Amino acid sequence: MRHAILLFVPLVLSFTGCQIVGEEEPAPEIAAAVYAQRTCGPTDGPALELIVLDSVLACENVNQLGYGDNSDRAFTRIFLWGLGEPAPGVWTVGGIDDDPSYYSGGWGQSCPGSGAACVNTERAVVSFTAAGADSFAVTAQITLPGGRHQNVAAGLRVCPVQILCG
Repeated sequence: MRHAILLFVPLVLSFTGCQIVGEEEPAPEIAAAVYAQRTCGPTDGPALELIVLDSVLACENVNQLGYGDNSDRAFTRIFLWGLGEPAPGVWTVGGIDDDPSYYSGGWGQSCPGSGAACVNTERAVVSFTAAGADSFAVTAQITLPGGRHQNVAAGLRVCPVQILCG
């Protein structure tokens, strides 16, 4: 009976958090929080930045996460261009025409932490579902280099940011 309980716990966690799946990396990585904040797209139009973390942070600390390598904290960041705030629907970023280097509608980056180099995501499919007044649940499947997948399911925490685009 003791072994049955131990086998059940990872199964439950894989459906409630974030899991990276690959040939060499079957262990789950649990996402504690997904944050959203407004930003600007490449043509100065609106964009929404999603940040997936393995621990809960205050919004001011989420805003301090840098871009590029040398981060001490592991995170994944997805930009949805043309979307200024969360809204019910599904958005796909990258992987257009079977060319993972061609991005349409956004951009993504995964940083493993510990100062290691970040990598661009190959594809992300993000879904927002209304979960009450002004709240959303977010699910995402993010494809990383080498065919690994990061599956995310969490409540969305919106961090207010003062920003003017254009």
